[in-house]
Amino acid sequence: MRINSGRRDPAPTIKGLKTADGQVIDLEPGGKPRFSRPNVECKQTEDGKYLVQIQLGHRGQLGWALHELRKQYPRLKIEENEILKTAQRGRDYIHSPVHTPLVFGGKEYARAIVKACMNLLAANGCPALDASFDRAREFVLNGIGEFQNFLRWPIKEPVPPLPILGPVDHYIGFTSRRSRVEGIVQLFGGIYHSICLSQNYSGPALSFGYLVDPLREAEPAETRTPEVNSDFIPVFADQPEHLGSEAQSLMRIGMTDIMETFQARSRKEMITECMMEAFGPPDGQPITEAQIAKLSSLVARRFLKLPDDF
Repeated sequence: MRINSGRRDPAPTIKGLKTADGQVIDLEPGGKPRFSRPNVECKQTEDGKYLVQIQLGHRGQLGWALHELRKQYPRLKIEENEILKTAQRGRDYIHSPVHTPLVFGGKEYARAIVKACMNLLAANGCPALDASFDRAREFVLNGIGEFQNFLRWPIKEPVPPLPILGPVDHYIGFTSRRSRVEGIVQLFGGIYHSICLSQNYSGPALSFGYLVDPLREAEPAETRTPEVNSDFIPVFADQPEHLGSEAQSLMRIGMTDIMETFQARSRKEMITECMMEAFGPPDGQPITEAQIAKLSSLVARRFLKLPDDF
């Protein structure tokens, strides 16, 4: 999704993924593939010279490629600047599926989510240092306890629906129910978790939440006082400790929604790129038939995954 972190840092590149035909690639933010390592091909010509072709995923791989070449040809004398003078930027499609691991659950995953919930608890002036939250704090700080005591998997979508800002919102909502402090966490608009921060709370009634559009496209992009309705917060004790068939069904629905959002945004981005290539920046001039023909050709090639020189 090309979503930055809460500190505005870019998302990390996912490295070392394998395609179905055995190629190893990296996925940059936005799902952009690149070579995971340089590809170096060397052929000897009839006159005894060598023809070398180097393909790089990014500029930083050039030194790596030259190192590999010098291992084969120790007397090779060539500098990076010489190669860069003849380098050309290019792009093409990968023609086989990429296997991307997606891991949900586990202790470290749960600790990160419970930490965010505890931070929100404190940010809302709630007694986060109260002894009733000791177990949650110990879990976050030291990993003490089973994650199923704090995070579980809902089997139904929230009813009524959670408040919305954008297509892939993050939402946290908490309420106190007698001695329990329970909440719901939504990630990317479709992944839900039931959360319990305390089972022996005896303080004043609590109700707090946070809602953000991680794409930062909504206006406003976040609210620290979203609606918190106890009806859409699942009862923690009623939720399964493990990702069973019902919870898996809900997860699949959420992941499908997330991927459809990604695909729609990718198509829109692709069309925008084609329009910029065909028309250039706005200049107030009428669009010509030649520009329209170029746009049609670009869109057809990109959507059919044809090479740019087709």
